[in-house]
Amino acid sequence: MGNFLIGDVLAVVGFFVGVTLASWATILFTALTFARHSERAKGHLKTKPWKAGLQGVALSLILAAVGFQIFNIPTLLTKIIGFSILFVWATLATIGAAGMIRLAAERMREEDPRVRPWTSMVRSAAYLTIACLLPFIGTFGISFAVLLVGTGAGFMALVKEPATATAENQSVA
Repeated sequence: MGNFLIGDVLAVVGFFVGVTLASWATILFTALTFARHSERAKGHLKTKPWKAGLQGVALSLILAAVGFQIFNIPTLLTKIIGFSILFVWATLATIGAAGMIRLAAERMREEDPRVRPWTSMVRSAAYLTIACLLPFIGTFGISFAVLLVGTGAGFMALVKEPATATAENQSVA
């Protein structure tokens, strides 16, 4: 039972380091590639964080339940459909997480105006992904909050403009 070797420990540590680096890079890539959507997600997180959280919980329950149920049907087509539903869920959460790091980067620049935008975005993505590694609080609290609130903010970013952006657009026009 207890014959763990150093290689077993290094494999687990390497797994967590790899997942953390991949998450950090994915969130940064999403924030830069889909800048408009992540900016909209940031606006929703800034103006209506509770609404994003509640919509994220509802969407996550629906997408996870439907996606995993369809994925468990043993035919190729249903596996592809189930995986696609789960992929949509992950995409929404990633867009929302990109909005979170944009919001954190903005607040970081407000505290210290000397910090460049790229530096603050990289730091906020690192803080978010490393915070999810904390035992218990990060694993069962922060990471689920990022997943659920991110899903809601990502969905809201794809569906409608944030309230502040809509008000600014109407005043300009």
